Amino acid sequence: YWPGCMQMRNRYMVDHSELCVAYGRREDSGTMQTVTLALSAGLPVVNLAEDGIFPGIGKEEPPAEN
Repeated sequence: YWPGCMQMRNRYMVDHSELCVAYGRREDSGTMQTVTLALSAGLPVVNLAEDGIFPGIGKEEPPAEN
């Protein structure tokens, strides 16, 4: 382990992905840093956290009832 190794790992994951699936509940987290990288790379992001901090990401509107 060395300073910056987690950021290097996160960058590698984003650079080799087509989709970012996250469970983000805190803004000051490595998850948020990775989500920010993914969004800046144009990747779709899905947040699995029920009360996630990423507004509008992974929060699909339910279909309207007929």
